[in-house]
Amino acid sequence: MIYSIPKFVTNPSTDIFKSDNYLVFDFETTNLDKGDPLNENNRILLIAWKRGKAGASGVQVYPPEPAHVERFLEEVERADFVIAHNAKFEFGWLKRLGVRLEQTLPYCTQLAEYVLRSNRRGRLSLEECLRRRRLGGKESIISAMMDAGICPSEMPENWLKKYAKTDVEQTHKLFEHQRRDLFKNGLDRVFYTKCLQIPVIADIEFNGMCLDTSKVKEVYKHSVAELRAVERELDEFTGGLNPRSNKQMAEFIYDELKFAIPKDHNGNEIKTPKGERSASSVVISLLKAKTSRQKKFIQLKQRQVKLNAQVTKSLEKFNECCEQGEGILHASINQTVTTTGRYSSTGKTYKCQFQNVDRGFKRLFRARKPGWLVGEADEAQLEFRVAVWYGRDNQGLRDIQGNFDVHAFTADIIYPRERDRAVARQNAKAHTFKPLYGGTSGTPSERRYYRTFTEKYRGISKEQDKWVDEAVINKELTLPTGMKFYFPSLKVTHTGYVEGNTSVRNYPVQYLATAEIVPTALVHAWHCLKSANAESFITNTIHDSIICEIHPNERNLFVDVMSESLQDFPVKYMKRLYGIDFNIPLKAEIKTGTHWGS
Repeated sequence: MIYSIPKFVTNPSTDIFKSDNYLVFDFETTNLDKGDPLNENNRILLIAWKRGKAGASGVQVYPPEPAHVERFLEEVERADFVIAHNAKFEFGWLKRLGVRLEQTLPYCTQLAEYVLRSNRRGRLSLEECLRRRRLGGKESIISAMMDAGICPSEMPENWLKKYAKTDVEQTHKLFEHQRRDLFKNGLDRVFYTKCLQIPVIADIEFNGMCLDTSKVKEVYKHSVAELRAVERELDEFTGGLNPRSNKQMAEFIYDELKFAIPKDHNGNEIKTPKGERSASSVVISLLKAKTSRQKKFIQLKQRQVKLNAQVTKSLEKFNECCEQGEGILHASINQTVTTTGRYSSTGKTYKCQFQNVDRGFKRLFRARKPGWLVGEADEAQLEFRVAVWYGRDNQGLRDIQGNFDVHAFTADIIYPRERDRAVARQNAKAHTFKPLYGGTSGTPSERRYYRTFTEKYRGISKEQDKWVDEAVINKELTLPTGMKFYFPSLKVTHTGYVEGNTSVRNYPVQYLATAEIVPTALVHAWHCLKSANAESFITNTIHDSIICEIHPNERNLFVDVMSESLQDFPVKYMKRLYGIDFNIPLKAEIKTGTHWGS
């Protein structure tokens, strides 16, 4: 099937951002849930906009009356691209106004600042971006009132108009500074790619994910009962000690059970900031059990910690959503949080992240309409394929072309005595690609596997060593896309070990895999579904996967779209925009069923 996708996606060029035919705009809205466009009770109070140098004008500020809205939408349609700070928020409101997001190219000044700063921390509000560049500030009185929780609808209209006008003027100034910096530093292409994602994730957030109420209640009830049982057993085992008292638990662990105090990689005992023996869950996970009582304690504690996390971080919130929110869970997908450029997420009403759903809870999500399916499309072993490409690793390429089961290979070394090889393979997945991120520590069998990996894939190891050498010398690393990562605090110890080297080994792989390839595939898949006027829709994206709800008559469409989007399009896109010849085959793994992961 041939899809009608905008040229700014299929034939990407940052030259469009050199155009002076742009529109800077800002919405002032009511502030329920911080003005979230998903909250139907929010409304637009003012629309402010300014044309670029092509058709330049002063800032226009109007209430959202039909004639004004129509004029504003005409300006949006005329522009080559539209500019806003935190443009995903504004695009949510554009969606509510009926704008075809798939035809609109954004330029986000918040996202531009994020790309320019890369992994260097810094606040990204408009106020902070302006101050950092000495471009002035915003209207302090209105800002203070908003920070105090006062709804803009209750503020004097002339004050609010002045605030909106200033926002647009300052966003315009910031844009002009950033545009020069992006092109000067070779970051225009990275930024362009991220801008293409804005309308996609703004649209996806409206969909949310649908929970299966009956399954949620069943699992919630069972897990709470199991947690209480483990807590009672742990209470009996410790003699009724307060599990929240570090002093009591430390005395029990180190004095009664006789555990050795764990040590860090420098050989120092791990203690609390006050120098006391620690009984935190992290430290407990490092304890080495030898006696039967020690093993029993570790077993109980690990079970309690896992169940408590499942109940408090997910199941309680799932259950609340089913009882109060009709089972539709929403989250914000964030582009400007992680240091590697990949997405993160923030739960909305029920505070459940979409990026960290326990894989055992996938079965709790279903399609919201009878007869529909849930589909998931994954990039198979993506980070390994990316590392093989970086390292031009011939052995890795042979393994990929031969469909070598790298997880089974890992399991054979780490879990040779596990009779159930399927279980061994699943457990091995957490270790398979750990060497890509500089992982070297663990049990003797784990360390043996990590050594075997680096010896087998010498091309990857040599390339990563080059990254570390470059980062030590230059304190930064520039990738083939132009993306820059900064490592100002790298330090070489007297033994030759580079403190912080794991980040240097990690960032290039994780960035290209999950901040370039997967988001590019997501953009293409979304545009394809829009072009096909599909009823099916995307509900989430997690690291290397895309999740959809599928109309029963569109399963073949879903498979075709995801296959092309995950396997073919990212390779074409990287060649056209970056000049990158990504010659490692990408592979999509596609599942459909009544529930997610089924």
